[in-house]
Amino acid sequence: MRVLLSLILLTTLSQALPFSLVKHEGATGNGPTLFVIGGIHGNEPGSYFAASILAQYYTITKGNLWVIPNLNHKSIMMNSRGINGDMNRKFADIDENDKDYLIVDELKKIITVKGYLIYNACLPPCSWIENMIFVLFAVISMPIM
Repeated sequence: MRVLLSLILLTTLSQALPFSLVKHEGATGNGPTLFVIGGIHGNEPGSYFAASILAQYYTITKGNLWVIPNLNHKSIMMNSRGINGDMNRKFADIDENDKDYLIVDELKKIITVKGYLIYNACLPPCSWIENMIFVLFAVISMPIM
């Protein structure tokens, strides 16, 4: 029953969000959370490659790892920094008619749920390997409770 309820909840959440959110949580779910956001700019493949590798292959033993590997999916598909403008500049203030409003608004809701160490993987011209090094440094630097 618990598994079925989890699957229903995950299916509902994945349909509700305009991006993929992958959660790797330790056995207790307690401890610090590293939140990695990749693909905010579609022309920076190092960010979404690194985040995708983390989301797919990383095993967590303590604390939590939340990953959005492809925040700005349409811009990734077009290999464009931002087909609707620079998404980085929209978090402080965004018009409700902006085509990125739903993405930015949903991400802001997730970020405000609890405290995170947030890594926005978008440091051009970094390769995915350089982004992984930054993320892994952040992981080993996190205090584990």
